Amino acid sequence: MKPIDSYGSKDVVQVNSINDIANICFSSNLIAEEFISGEEYSVEAFSFSGKHKIIAITKKSLIENENGKNFTAIGHCVPADLPKTVQQKIVNYISQFLTLIGLDEGASHTEMKRDGKKMRIIETHNRIGGDRISSLVKLSTGVDLVQLSMFKV
Repeated sequence: MKPIDSYGSKDVVQVNSINDIANICFSSNLIAEEFISGEEYSVEAFSFSGKHKIIAITKKSLIENENGKNFTAIGHCVPADLPKTVQQKIVNYISQFLTLIGLDEGASHTEMKRDGKKMRIIETHNRIGGDRISSLVKLSTGVDLVQLSMFKV
């Protein structure tokens, strides 16, 4: 369950049964989403005329909350330590996804989870990522997503 007036993963709570709901105090309207297990990554890309360039794959480190659930990011590693074959699968997967949703121009930030061979997209945005990911990307790749986005406007 995710409050609609919150941000990031703040105040997200995992509900496994109707009994769990009774133990949670809600102060706003909520969005119910399916829980997806696996390691969390974000993919920073830039698109121009429908061509997608994956700039970086970031591994997200999460912190356990008081219920032992991992939802809040405490760190990012760029580039993610993944085998080349897995990196290429992610590049292909995200490129196909961006084409499918019609994101043809500008920066994108896509969050996904990987559990073994299975990959699932959590959400995507047509903007650069938060949590200073653009700074990490610039330091690790030399690509300045902020500057690219400004030229695209």
